Amino acid sequence: MFGSDILDIAIGVVFVFLFASLICSAIGELISSLLKLRARELQRGIGELVGDPTNATRFLEQIYDHGLVNGLFRGNYRDSANVTMLRGLLSRAYRLPSYVPPKNFALALIQIVRDPPPGVTIPQNVVTAVRAIASAAGNDFEKISTGIEQWYDSAMDRVAGWYKRRIQCILIVTGLLLAFFVNIDILAITRMLSEDSALRKTVVAAAQAYANTPRSAGDKIDPQQAIRTSYNELKDLGLPVCFGCTWGWPPKWSDAVWWRDRFFTPLVGYLITAFAVSFGAPFWFDLLNRLIVVRSTVKPREKSQEEPSKD
Repeated sequence: MFGSDILDIAIGVVFVFLFASLICSAIGELISSLLKLRARELQRGIGELVGDPTNATRFLEQIYDHGLVNGLFRGNYRDSANVTMLRGLLSRAYRLPSYVPPKNFALALIQIVRDPPPGVTIPQNVVTAVRAIASAAGNDFEKISTGIEQWYDSAMDRVAGWYKRRIQCILIVTGLLLAFFVNIDILAITRMLSEDSALRKTVVAAAQAYANTPRSAGDKIDPQQAIRTSYNELKDLGLPVCFGCTWGWPPKWSDAVWWRDRFFTPLVGYLITAFAVSFGAPFWFDLLNRLIVVRSTVKPREKSQEEPSKD
């Protein structure tokens, strides 16, 4: 029974991490949408790819203002790219697209290289890349286009890495703030689950019900609704989780025990929660399902061992 109790505690802890990750992921999505992080990273990636990150040669501007790319956003490149992040947030003046299809980029680049507008200098990155791709393709237009698309895709893999690192930083920060203000002290929660068998059974039952609920991968959930739903489900578990920090001002003659129990231990619990949130909700959902499968095999075995022999 001792082993199964540890497994139930682990399920409870993972379930809490899952809800915290869902809340922080939704908050991160809201922040990313407000700050246009995907669009900004894409702009940076295309600028680095063509060798003109500051639009010094006006080549980056020509790419974005080409009809095949300009049709993906409102306005033009200069009006959108030159606004500060604060002004873009307040006035929504930053309108560059968060995604440019490889085919659109390749065709736009080929046309600009073949017939550059007056005053536009072709960056050396583009000259070298197009020359190498054309040489390998034997001047076949379709192969050249495909080669430029592959060149673009390789750069977008790096852009995806930049964006992922930014989101992970956002998740850690929001995870720490969430843990502090909602009191997700995972050390205190673990202690409660280990001491209260009724609470432990309630949390495990909720985790099993949540894991068994069918979900469609294609469903789009509003971030604000996701935050409310995940928070309410977390609060309904019966754990000491709610808005409002549980810390209080230290007493006038506070001793080392007070600082240990009321400050340092909760702080460690909050930091662990913030670190766990950075793994993302899919990681914890997958781990939760694995633990529930293990539990379903362990419990029947323990029950059969407890049955008395008929001899």
